[in-house]
Amino acid sequence: MAVTLTYLGSSVSTSTATVYTFSGAPPPGTGTAAADRINVAAANFASTTTTTATLSSSSINGQSCTIHVNVNADSSEAGCASISSALNTEGTTGDWVFTWGASVPGCICYRYDMKGADATPTATASDSTLSGAALAASLAIDTDGCGIGVVAWWLDGTMTTSWTNLTENADNVWDTETMASVASSTSAGTSTRTATGSATPDAGNLALCAWGPAATLIIAPQFYHHRHHNLAG
Repeated sequence: MAVTLTYLGSSVSTSTATVYTFSGAPPPGTGTAAADRINVAAANFASTTTTTATLSSSSINGQSCTIHVNVNADSSEAGCASISSALNTEGTTGDWVFTWGASVPGCICYRYDMKGADATPTATASDSTLSGAALAASLAIDTDGCGIGVVAWWLDGTMTTSWTNLTENADNVWDTETMASVASSTSAGTSTRTATGSATPDAGNLALCAWGPAATLIIAPQFYHHRHHNLAG
């Protein structure tokens, strides 16, 4: 079964804190409840001073997340780019909570509803070394799988983001000199996934993560026949 990936929207706070709670995230919240629903959070923080803080922990609707990518290697004001997820089978809303490694002046969370996926990513990648106005890394997406990319920028000014080999879901100028964007794909293949600013940023962090379809248990016909015969007898 192919993975389905639905972008749900974003939540933003521009208050200074270490812990951010986005309560009852606005509709569609956590998406449609299902036994295999995994919620994915792509989160960044804003920074106005040099810090290498990263995401310490996150949770969705009370379910502890696994942090898959957590990059803030530029040692500048771009802020961390992180991707985390949790199996969340019940409800259509709930708190999305993020704890950073230091007090930061704002947090943005992009939310996804993913179904039919194995909980363990098949690939992750990141980049913090600017090549002109771009950050890029190779990421493989399995057949029937999906991938997500999130970028955090810092620029003494404003700009927009364009993506190559991922489809943009949102692009935000959400805090003074802080930009963020998120993109995704369900197209299989290995390629360089690139985020490019419309101006040359001062710094940036890119996080990428891919998931494959959950394994399906197949019962061999001869086993089923043997089992059925024993039960009938």
